[in-house]
Amino acid sequence: MQMSIAMNENELLKKIEEVFPFVEMPSGNELVFHDSNCICCNHLRKELEVSKKITGDVIRSIHQDLYHLSAKSWNWILPYYIRYCLTAEAKHNQMETAFLIYNFSPALEFQADTLKKLSMLNNTQIMCLIYFLEWCLTFPHWKEFYIEDIKDAINFLRTMPKRN
Repeated sequence: MQMSIAMNENELLKKIEEVFPFVEMPSGNELVFHDSNCICCNHLRKELEVSKKITGDVIRSIHQDLYHLSAKSWNWILPYYIRYCLTAEAKHNQMETAFLIYNFSPALEFQADTLKKLSMLNNTQIMCLIYFLEWCLTFPHWKEFYIEDIKDAINFLRTMPKRN
């Protein structure tokens, strides 16, 4: 696995600000990946439609349901989510970052779905996610308990089809 020198937190935040603009929230069924027969997707859609504003509370509430977000929703929520992962609150809670790592390192049977969900991200955004994962490796907790997941996530993101 080819690794670059990890950015410090300020450099990473600056890069995130540069490449992850805030976009408008999708509406209705555009929020979710699966059809209306999916109970989890229906619940998540209703929860997001009520929340509308993304806060740490909303991220904590949905972090286990990222799998059910559509490509448009990933494009919408990721600018909030990745910034949240750099906060003191997220560093303390750690679960939201862990679930983000898991979503970038899908098992083989979920890789095609994950590629679809991340399909609205461009090459610069994918590279920024790799920088984020490399930054995670600078923390003993992430390096000790999640090193294989992080390496798998970096490798998966590096294999994504190139897009502008």
